[in-house]
Amino acid sequence: MIARFTAVGIPQPQGSKSPKLLGKWIMVNGQRALLNARAVLIEGRSIKRKDGTWSDGPKRHKRWREAVRLAALDFQRRTGWETVADPCSMVIAFYLPRPASLPKRVLFPAKKPDLSKLARAAEDSLSGIIYVDDALVVTSLLHKRFAIGSVPRAEIMVERLVPYAVKLPL
Repeated sequence: MIARFTAVGIPQPQGSKSPKLLGKWIMVNGQRALLNARAVLIEGRSIKRKDGTWSDGPKRHKRWREAVRLAALDFQRRTGWETVADPCSMVIAFYLPRPASLPKRVLFPAKKPDLSKLARAAEDSLSGIIYVDDALVVTSLLHKRFAIGSVPRAEIMVERLVPYAVKLPL
């Protein structure tokens, strides 16, 4: 079984998760203390630019993950694909927009975003739709290219691997 579909949009990296302490700050013996403290992981963060404005990194990331999910759900609806609970192989080709200022001699997008972080965002988005959990992906082949003459996108292919060992004659 092979799932093959395209998510249209500018691929965004998963990024790192940042720990944040939540709770109520109180004063105890003249010292600040955190009451009912708990740690949570925050996905993505907004970054303050030099001109004083803030980036919309988390919003772009959420939009991209939603585009991947919608493409997978559309594929699932059209083909009757059942969520896989077996090991999978994955191939993803990311097509990024080419900056207008980039010299023609530059053929590959060998800059940020990292290919592994792009893959992590796509893999996480497909959990529960194409496969039960992204831990089932045991092999992956990743490409990062410029979207020359076409729209930015990710072309995704997931193949269910044989879940049992084959006995070979000796």
